[in-house]
Amino acid sequence: MSLMGMVDLCESLAHWMDAIDASREAPQTSGFMMKEVVQPMYEMLSQARSLRTDENLILRASCICIELIIYLSWNCAPSAINLTAIASELKEVISSTQFRPCCYSDLTCCQLMLGAVATKEGSPTRAWFTSRLSSAWRVVKSRGCNDPMGILNRNMVFKAGLGPRFKSLWVELDS
Repeated sequence: MSLMGMVDLCESLAHWMDAIDASREAPQTSGFMMKEVVQPMYEMLSQARSLRTDENLILRASCICIELIIYLSWNCAPSAINLTAIASELKEVISSTQFRPCCYSDLTCCQLMLGAVATKEGSPTRAWFTSRLSSAWRVVKSRGCNDPMGILNRNMVFKAGLGPRFKSLWVELDS
């Protein structure tokens, strides 16, 4: 049941992000916003939270990432949602897994990037995420890839306004 729930959740998220992009491109009616953005947002958050109780660490990390994507895409009021606390949960789940990807995987790991952009500047949680990404960034550059930021810019597709957040992170990593 959990895997099928995750599939449904990912499909809903993709549709929701398209609706957000449409609402940013042209003014939409309040009916559209309620039906296509607000109501699905609350449904997805509820579904993600219910799936987070699963023992499967990969599923839990994915659900936390979906929550972060929703909050970052919809620009929820920072005082209402503690994104650093949610990212801290993600950090704990990632730290609990036994799988250690290579530096190239770390560099393109959406979970690490989401954790880094969701956390408050100067927090220990942000430092953990940016440290993992910075290490991968340095290793990739030391192996002859002189423009990892260019590769990411050319090959990653962003929806719902996440692009500027990631690109800002990449500039920080490259400095």
